[in-house]
Amino acid sequence: MAAPMHSLADPRLAAKKSGYSAVISAELCPKNNRSSDQELSSSSTNSSTACSPDNETSTYTISLPQTAEPNSKALLMCFAVNAYKRKICIISREKQKREEHKYLLLENISDETYGMFGKKREDNEVSEELDDYIHCQDCECFYSYSCLKHPMYYSLDRDATGYEGNACRALRTLPAYLYVAISSIPNAGKGVFCKVDVPVGVVYGPYEGILRKDQKQAECDGYSWEIKYDSETVFIDGRDPRYSNWMRFINSSRFESEQNLLAFQYGGSVYYRVFRPIDREKELLVWYGDSYGKALGVNTTLLKRSRALSIR
Repeated sequence: MAAPMHSLADPRLAAKKSGYSAVISAELCPKNNRSSDQELSSSSTNSSTACSPDNETSTYTISLPQTAEPNSKALLMCFAVNAYKRKICIISREKQKREEHKYLLLENISDETYGMFGKKREDNEVSEELDDYIHCQDCECFYSYSCLKHPMYYSLDRDATGYEGNACRALRTLPAYLYVAISSIPNAGKGVFCKVDVPVGVVYGPYEGILRKDQKQAECDGYSWEIKYDSETVFIDGRDPRYSNWMRFINSSRFESEQNLLAFQYGGSVYYRVFRPIDREKELLVWYGDSYGKALGVNTTLLKRSRALSIR
């Protein structure tokens, strides 16, 4: 079950163990983010009725800024998972090799990509009308791409080429280390669960769907995010599985302790960031708003964000 409509401008939206299995580094790494047709055929699909897309629209997705490909010289830095803190980090490859028991390698980082991290933006360079920056809640600073000390690691969707317009498209995009099953939230339908522990700093997205300008049409189907795009308010409608991705299956938490994802807008798209470690077999849960909780018959407790611009 999805939320009636989610606005990133709503200020209410924001917000053990040390033994990580090495499988997480293999599962999170993009080149291994694939799944067999047999696994897909055994997964459940959402049974909600899809509505027809607008004539002038197709699947709406905006790519992140392109990171540089590794060059021929040695790569000295890498993405890794700190198994003790259960967080994504950027460290030297030498340190990762020296402390393999603590840092699980995800992938190497080229000098060009490494240079994109840690570029701060001053407070007077950001506003609610812009979405070309990221707010780090740990540092209380703004960055053009990501904080270096608390980096974000984008987990790619599985390639669904050839399934455009197919009812199975949304499920085909599901990363290999996640699966769809009956939600742990009563009356919420299906939800998304993880096969491995997921560390803080992993980012999912962008949320895909049909780009709509009609608010009433977006509100009627329950899978829409409201965003600011080209100085106007538009809606990304993910109800139709032919034109959306797996993120349409993610449910809302009922109270603060359940929530493990925060939604944010960046570059004209919606993303979900893991801000609490997610244990294996646990459900991914974001906050969608009061109306969602009322639809489930529960009283929601909101996770307050520390800065007004954490989520736009």
